[in-house]
Amino acid sequence: MDEATQQAWAEAILRAVAQLFPFGEVAPWPTCQRYLPHAMSCAEAIEHWPLFSQEAAILLTNIASYLDDRAQYPVAELLYQRALAISERVLGPEHAEVARILNNLAILYRNQRKYEQAELLYQRTQDIKE
Repeated sequence: MDEATQQAWAEAILRAVAQLFPFGEVAPWPTCQRYLPHAMSCAEAIEHWPLFSQEAAILLTNIASYLDDRAQYPVAELLYQRALAISERVLGPEHAEVARILNNLAILYRNQRKYEQAELLYQRTQDIKE
């Protein structure tokens, strides 16, 4: 397959996995665990190609939220940071979705007792919301 075809397939797979990897108020952990290897492959594809879309950012955020809840902080942090960069690029730095990701990343830092980093992100979240 040529590179353009590979990228098109990567985008299609990303859309499919984004639909299968749910995350909400009550985390469907068995489903997330089942699809985690596929979701992580999509995270690699997002970085490799690069696939900058809001759908990609949402998938990265959902994976990060699941991993954060499972105390897999280093990987969750990296995924939140990637999701944040994509959302800022696609939606702009003052968008509500950017604030949501910043808040999630701040919670991750708070859970790790990185209070100074968390406080900076909480402040930025608040500035966006105002």
